[in-house]
Amino acid sequence: MMAAWTNDRWVSTQHRVVVPDDVTGDRISVAFFHQPAYDALIECIPTCTSPDDPPRHEPVTSGEWIRLMIEKTTTYA
Repeated sequence: MMAAWTNDRWVSTQHRVVVPDDVTGDRISVAFFHQPAYDALIECIPTCTSPDDPPRHEPVTSGEWIRLMIEKTTTYA
């Protein structure tokens, strides 16, 4: 979503977990997710675009973006 807002200036890093070879105890992981209101419009911030660098993402609501991401990550070919 940050990529859509910033015209790909800020993109998500690859999320992964690597288990070390010398595991000696329990692992704890804490995730935090923050989401705009379901009907919030996600579109390129005006300062992140120009005539030479038009928006690369279509405007979408936050809720629709979530639905598309869930569909994209849970649909099997």
